[in-house]
Amino acid sequence: MHSFNFSIFIGEGKDISSELLHLTQEEPGLRFRFFPTGLLLIQGKSKRSLEEFLSSLFRLGLLNWELSIGCDESGKGEHLGGISLACLAVLSFKGLAQLIREGVKDSKKLKAHKIRKIALSLKKFAEENPYDLYYRELSLGVSHYNELYDQIGNQAKLISRLYVELLGDLPDYLFSLFQSRFGYSPRIVIDGHRLKYIETTYYRGSELIFLPKAERIKSVAAASILARDSYLRNISLNLSERLGREIPYGELRGITSEILKKLQKRHFSKR
Repeated sequence: MHSFNFSIFIGEGKDISSELLHLTQEEPGLRFRFFPTGLLLIQGKSKRSLEEFLSSLFRLGLLNWELSIGCDESGKGEHLGGISLACLAVLSFKGLAQLIREGVKDSKKLKAHKIRKIALSLKKFAEENPYDLYYRELSLGVSHYNELYDQIGNQAKLISRLYVELLGDLPDYLFSLFQSRFGYSPRIVIDGHRLKYIETTYYRGSELIFLPKAERIKSVAAASILARDSYLRNISLNLSERLGREIPYGELRGITSEILKKLQKRHFSKR
């Protein structure tokens, strides 16, 4: 028997009563609870493996949000450091099962050491299984960020430009793989409200969706972890170079205000 305790995002306002009835009859050892937030909580025991169970959810049409390309950024509202963006594609039931087993969730709910641990594990898995998970990152250190902001003069426009660049780096095989395996083009889900400087609603035949609190979706939650990890690593590396000694990941205690000022986004200090 396999023990399950996880949630998947189905979509807000969706009626899945018939699907829940089918699942309850098919899996008497499992309990299902559907929330208004669009999350379906699954708890209990099943004779099937997690991958096999996810396959049955897919056949019921319940995984279209989870089998997707999720994107998020870190550092946007913070005075220190630059900014990091990441996208992660969930390409198979095996890939989605890995995110569930890793305990992937919104990076804001995780401590720095846990973010680092999950990020390293996800990257290793993706590099060894590129047809199950794929990720791409784009980071700007604070100096590069400030230079680009001075040129553009608007943070939303800057982030939009970075997302366009990041999405452009995604390989074509991701989109064809979704079509061949699942029969549809993947949703590309970016956490947050729509950036007005990204006018298109489709990209390479895939719907481009901006969704507040999108970390409910595993692909977006994983992207948030990768982005946060990259952002924190950049700060640690920058401090280590300036101070001539290694600064632990995510650690700012004992750093003088004079040094920290050199890591600030200039447009915040001008307010």
